[in-house]
Amino acid sequence: MKARSVPEKEALAPTQQSGPAGRWLLLLFTLLCLAGLGVATDLAGIHLWVHTDPSYRSFCALSETVNCDTVAESPYSVLFGVPVSVWGMLGYLLMGCLSLIGLVRRARPSPWPAGSLLVLAIGAGLSSMVLGTISAVAIHSFCIMCVCTYAINAALLVLAVLLALRRGGLGAVLTGEARALRDRPGPRLIAAAPIAALAAALIVFYPPYWKDQVTSGPGGLTTGVFAEGGAWIGATEPRLTIIEYSDYQCPHCRRGHQEMRELVARHQREVRFIHRHFPLDEACNPLVRRPFHPRACEMARMVICAGRQGKAWEANDLLFSLESKEPAIRDALVGKLGLDADRFDACLADPSSLAAVKADIDDGLKLGVRGTPTYAVGDKTYPGHIPDRELSKLLGEGKSASGPGGGG
Repeated sequence: MKARSVPEKEALAPTQQSGPAGRWLLLLFTLLCLAGLGVATDLAGIHLWVHTDPSYRSFCALSETVNCDTVAESPYSVLFGVPVSVWGMLGYLLMGCLSLIGLVRRARPSPWPAGSLLVLAIGAGLSSMVLGTISAVAIHSFCIMCVCTYAINAALLVLAVLLALRRGGLGAVLTGEARALRDRPGPRLIAAAPIAALAAALIVFYPPYWKDQVTSGPGGLTTGVFAEGGAWIGATEPRLTIIEYSDYQCPHCRRGHQEMRELVARHQREVRFIHRHFPLDEACNPLVRRPFHPRACEMARMVICAGRQGKAWEANDLLFSLESKEPAIRDALVGKLGLDADRFDACLADPSSLAAVKADIDDGLKLGVRGTPTYAVGDKTYPGHIPDRELSKLLGEGKSASGPGGGG
C-alpha cells in the first residue's frame, strides 16, 4: 500500500487556507476598495470644480496648510495628462474587482489573487508615500481627502500581507504570481488588456480642463486663468508676457495700469499681461514696517474674491478707476459687478484670500521687487516702467512702442 507523499500534502495545504478568515480578509479588502473609489471620485469632483468654477470652494479648504483646493490646483495633481484622483479611481476599481473575484471563486491550490493584490497594494502604498512627500515638500499643504486615501492604502497593504501569509507566505505568493506570469502569460495579458486600453484612452482623450480657461474680458480682450491659479489678459499664445506687481493705493500704479492696458489692446495677439498683488501695506507685506498704504492688502483680497466669482479683471479696473478709497468700496464692487454678497464676504473672511495675496508678495520679493509698479519679463524687472526702447526690443519692433510711465 503506497503512502501519500507528505510533501505533496504540505504543498497543497497553504493554498487551501482561505477558509472563513481568508474570505473575511477578501471581503474587507473589497469594502475598502469601494471606500477608496468613493473618496477618489470625490477628489476628482473637487479637481474639476476647482479648475472650472472660480467661485467654488471645497468643504476641506480649511487653512493654508490644510486645503484640498490648493493641492488640486497644483501641477502635481495631474499625471500623464489625467488627474491623479482618476488614476486612483482606476486602481481601486482594479483591486476591488480582483478581490471580489477571489471572494466568489472556489478555493484552488493557487496563490491567486493574493499575489496580485499584494503587488497592487504595495504600489498603492508607495504612491501614498510619494504624494504625501510632495504635499509636504513642494505644495506645503495637505488635502484631508488625500490623507484618507493614504489611510485606506495602508489598510489595504496590511490586509494584502495577511492574506498572503494565509496563502503560504509573502515569498510564496509573489513567486507563484511570477511563475504563473512566466508559464501562462496569456490569461493575465488578456485580463490586463482592457485596463491598459482604458488607461491609454484616458491619456489620449481626457479633457484638459485645468489648462488655461479663456473668456472675453473687459474691453473685449481675451482673459484666462492659469492651471495653478491667477488670471491673465491679452494673447492666448503670447510672444511677450509682462507681469505687473502693483498696489491699488499707488497713484503711479493707476497711470501704469491704464497705459499697460492700452499696450495690450494694441498688441492683443502678441502680449499677455498678468497682474500680481504687491500692496505696500504693513498688514500683509513684510517689506513695509510702518503705515504707508492702508487698506491696500484688503483691496487686493477683494480682487482675489471677485476673481473667485469670475470678475477679477473687472474688479481690478474698478479699483483703479475709483477716485477715493472709502469704506464703501466693498459695496461698490458688489453692486457694480453683480457679485454674490454673501459669498464675497465669506471669501474676505477666509484666510485663503490673504494667503493668495501673500503668495504674490513672496513671488515679487524673490524677484527683488521693492516698489510699485514694477514690471517683470522673465527674470528681469523694470521698476516704475519699461523703457520704450526696451519694450520695442521685447516686441521685436523697429519703431518705438509706448510703455507704462510712472515713478517707483
